Amino acid sequence: MIKPLENRILFERVKSELTTKSGIIMSTDPEAGMPSFRGRVLEVGPDVKNIKKSDEIIYGQFAPIEVKDDDGNKLQIISEDDVIAKIGE
Repeated sequence: MIKPLENRILFERVKSELTTKSGIIMSTDPEAGMPSFRGRVLEVGPDVKNIKKSDEIIYGQFAPIEVKDDDGNKLQIISEDDVIAKIGE
């Protein structure tokens, strides 16, 4: 189990869909190399104040560090300062 320290957040990237003005739906899939800047929070460090487990976040493109858990799943670690927005609520 990966437990982030200080103000860091452990999250997984999520797919999202973008719709162009002409109605074309474009899916972003991190596994297929298409960028997704949305993530679902799995764990938070003890100093994180504004984000909680299961929140969905938007983050900067170059901010996260990729890690793998014990099962080989690709996860991301980011500082709370690099989170741009929280989706919902």
